[in-house]
Amino acid sequence: MKTTFDFLADEIYLPGYMALTNPDFGRGIGGYWATFDFNVREPPVVRGDQFNYFTPRGLHLCASQAGIAMVEAMVRDGLLGDMDIPQFRGIVLGSRVKMVELYQKFRRELGVERPIPGRLDVERLRLGGTPILRIGFDFGNKAVHGNFVSVIASHPVHPTNADIMRVPA
Repeated sequence: MKTTFDFLADEIYLPGYMALTNPDFGRGIGGYWATFDFNVREPPVVRGDQFNYFTPRGLHLCASQAGIAMVEAMVRDGLLGDMDIPQFRGIVLGSRVKMVELYQKFRRELGVERPIPGRLDVERLRLGGTPILRIGFDFGNKAVHGNFVSVIASHPVHPTNADIMRVPA
């Protein structure tokens, strides 16, 4: 079976846009966490010079990749019930892992010339037929921080705000 990073690089993201390196996963008193280094390559969406700083587009790519990698590590550790890696990857390939809410705060500009250190923490987890996670993130020593809510739908569903609002505060 491919590693998480090979799966993401070969089957999900376009060549050159796989940003994750140096993973470290763990569990502690505060819950499940992961740290990564991010080699950010901003997607070209405008004419002219490429951006040489971290933008919301780059943040979304990094948060998505890191979130998938962290949840796969949680699946491997048995924290999402009886879900296994092939089943989780099928859900990812079926576009049924959704980032439904993203809160981000940019406190200062981050250059993308060097890898950016980042950390993700599971802040809330609701298991069940459609697990929902709230994951906090921090890039570049809180230069960019926030959280996102992700829904993992094992079968095609139409999530509603009422489902998402049931995540315990």
